[in-house]
Amino acid sequence: MTDCGIIFVATQHDRYVEEAVLAASSAKRYLPSLPITLFTDRAAPACACFDRVERIASADVGDTRANAMLDRFTGLARTPYDRSLYLDTEALVVSRDAGGVFGALDTCDVALVEDVPATSVALARTGRRMFNCGVILYRRDAAAAWQEPWRDAALRNLALARETPVPLIPEIAAVEDQAVRAWLLGLDKIALLSVLPPDRPQSFACVHTLDHVWNHRGPVAGADVKIHHPHTRVG
Repeated sequence: MTDCGIIFVATQHDRYVEEAVLAASSAKRYLPSLPITLFTDRAAPACACFDRVERIASADVGDTRANAMLDRFTGLARTPYDRSLYLDTEALVVSRDAGGVFGALDTCDVALVEDVPATSVALARTGRRMFNCGVILYRRDAAAAWQEPWRDAALRNLALARETPVPLIPEIAAVEDQAVRAWLLGLDKIALLSVLPPDRPQSFACVHTLDHVWNHRGPVAGADVKIHHPHTRVG
């Protein structure tokens, strides 16, 4: 059987580790046999919900949000699993059917859920379709082709955000406000939009769009939700 597992990346603040403990506990409740790895720069949590805890050196580019974004690239690249399900630390597994998501990788390299206007400030500001980065399903053997340019785009955007005036790039071409433009350039989903846009296939990666039940941002009641991602942080 293909080696599958869940990964979390929790750096910069202890509260992210605490969130990861709750998220991993939800996964173990519904998928007890699925291994889970935590990448962190914090003290290892005393929790049986993690099968592995890997220490990583956190990035230091002078901004906590940017550091955490760059740390995620480190965790994604170092996954110990052939097929990985990356979850934000606030994303909760809420169904025994959640393990079925790995089957999508039989026919693609990476799978994500698109953002929706009701819960995405970035989508509302730019008017561009984009993937949400809180749930990422991917194959390790094909990951470098899209992860490396994504990280490069994120580093480029962080540098552009510090310029005056903040330059326009195609992903934020509709945004006139300088402060908003700089804020958007600090978002991982804007960097990903330049690499894996949902509305344009790429030759270097086979991308699949998952249904919103795999990264559900609204109320759970009455919905066939597999992974619930509460809308608690702006992005």
